[in-house]
Amino acid sequence: MKALLDSDALIALYSPSDALSRRAKIIYKRLLEEKTECFITNLVLQETATVISNKFGQDQSLEFIDRIEKIEIEQIFVNERLTVKAWHIFKSQKKKGTSFIDCANVAVFEEMGADMIMSFDKFYQRKGLKTSS
Repeated sequence: MKALLDSDALIALYSPSDALSRRAKIIYKRLLEEKTECFITNLVLQETATVISNKFGQDQSLEFIDRIEKIEIEQIFVNERLTVKAWHIFKSQKKKGTSFIDCANVAVFEEMGADMIMSFDKFYQRKGLKTSS
């Protein structure tokens, strides 16, 4: 099984004070027990590091990056082809506040043949992706 991890889940895993932290830890533990191949995009890593820096500080952001580098999570770099696909998905959206990174995740999800996305964002369910929530 393959699972793409989204920023909201990574932040919940990192921050014990996050409202979704407990739930995220239970889901992630299950993924590990099931030997799920987990991966993230470079965009998600960048977004998560930025949010952690803004919420908790730069030292915590660097600690987060160190943790990610030490565990076995493959990082998928969003190349030109995936970027074009992400923009196509983004341009087809009608809802205010659409995230380009979420659209890039959909493109990568499809490209990688992922089985699920670990996220609490309802956008992915609306796009027909199986989520962890």
